Amino acid sequence: MISHLLRKMRGSIKRKIQSGYRHHYVSQCITGCLGCRWKRYRQSRHATRWEHILWIIYFLVTLAFIVFWFLYWIAIKNDSNNINWYVFEKLHKWLDVYRLVLALTGTTFAYLLLIAILLISHLILGYQLYIHILHRGVFTLIIIMCVIFVILLSKIYKEGYPLLNQSMMAMAPFVWMLVVVFLTGCSWLVGNKYVTLQEKVHKAALVTIYAIIMLFCYLFAIGIESPCFTSQISAKPRFVAHRGASAIGPENTIYSFNKALEHGAFVLESDVVQTADGELILLHDKTFRRTTNIKDIEGGKFKNTEPCALNYSFIETLDAGSWFLEQDPFRTKSSLTDVEKAEIRKQKIPRLSDLVDLATKANVSILFDLNRSTACDGKNATSEETKMRDIHFNDQAREIIENSKLPKRNVWWLESAKTSKPIEFTLVGEGKSGYQTVEELKEKKIDLVNYQHIVSRYGEDLKAYKYNNISTNVYVVDASWLFSVCWCAGIESVTTNEIQNLSKLASPDWRMSKLVWRILIAIFTVLSASFATLVIVCSA
Repeated sequence: MISHLLRKMRGSIKRKIQSGYRHHYVSQCITGCLGCRWKRYRQSRHATRWEHILWIIYFLVTLAFIVFWFLYWIAIKNDSNNINWYVFEKLHKWLDVYRLVLALTGTTFAYLLLIAILLISHLILGYQLYIHILHRGVFTLIIIMCVIFVILLSKIYKEGYPLLNQSMMAMAPFVWMLVVVFLTGCSWLVGNKYVTLQEKVHKAALVTIYAIIMLFCYLFAIGIESPCFTSQISAKPRFVAHRGASAIGPENTIYSFNKALEHGAFVLESDVVQTADGELILLHDKTFRRTTNIKDIEGGKFKNTEPCALNYSFIETLDAGSWFLEQDPFRTKSSLTDVEKAEIRKQKIPRLSDLVDLATKANVSILFDLNRSTACDGKNATSEETKMRDIHFNDQAREIIENSKLPKRNVWWLESAKTSKPIEFTLVGEGKSGYQTVEELKEKKIDLVNYQHIVSRYGEDLKAYKYNNISTNVYVVDASWLFSVCWCAGIESVTTNEIQNLSKLASPDWRMSKLVWRILIAIFTVLSASFATLVIVCSA
């Protein structure tokens, strides 16, 4: 009888304990995913230890690193084809490395964002902050990989960082607004933490640190500069077709150049090399491997052979179009019709004279890089002999143009292409060796400059150019945000692969006057400060 009563009492007590020990699946999932604390008894509400706070700071550093890296890869989408081309040069295989790295970076960013949400959830629920050792290891791996990529890119692709700086001209105002909204939302967490602190000194320190961060954020907006802060814009930049309309057709082919003309190109840009029998043809790479079917001819015997070792009678038989449909480098294949695809498969390697004839009929200008290969000069060739052969090569290109009916003003001749006698074409200054002053350009009788991403100098330098009637062309501009910045900056023309898209833009992506921007700063600052103050005061 007594044992029966004891069993009933134990059962009653167990049921009461179980009824009070309900499963909170959401909180268990939150603490389990972050710190592997799946059991209720491990969900501590004690103050976070200092060693755990250090790991949280380490996480924030990792998050900041990956946010920078993510913005970097978004910015250099403008040059994604150059990155893929560089990898092709090294691996001799076309891979969309840009999309692969962007997807990996995006996945990593999403993972770190999830960790941040879990940390905020811990703060809301009042649990102790604890990051599991597995997550710590992943953070370390992310940091190591990012450092390796940064070192590699600083060596093989230095143009990426100036481009990131220029992307801030387009994105900085909107990034600032998002940061203000985020920091304002954090006032609720600051208020909750304020209530839990016992010492007045700690409370004052918390509010002071938060106020300093907010004040720095508000003041930072005053220093943001962009050419898009303007009430008036210049005429839309004209288009220099980079190897033709190379995003919708195989580069350096008649098809590509015709497509560029259809979309309003006023200059056709290309690259010129020399064959073994002296013909000047259009080709960008050192070999035909990427842009023709040469690897399928005679078992790939000539796939690594440079043009200077092949006769034009052989080169003109190569298929210069099918590679574009197979590799789809700009992801535009799906937009092509069957008729266009059939025409692309018929493309051959054109000569410089073919481009000149096309430009003459269309009454447009031409611009080209003269790239004579030294691979066929022989090992004993002296520097003087090489220089003389370069000049002879440039003279040959000059004579082809002079013997045509193309007006001399329609030829953009790069100043680095030296000839045996003065040229009568439109001389183009180059920025490869750095920025050229107005005095330097005037001395060389140059009134057109060709710079890479020079929009970072949109201020006084560009004003000086305009005042002295010196036009600026920027290369290569594919992204709409970069084109918009160039447009607002007053750039006269841009070199682009994406002429089919940029030609459709009726206005820049955005623009506003400086007065409107200052008003927005004031509105965001007043609303943010008022809301944050109200939240903290109410919590107190």
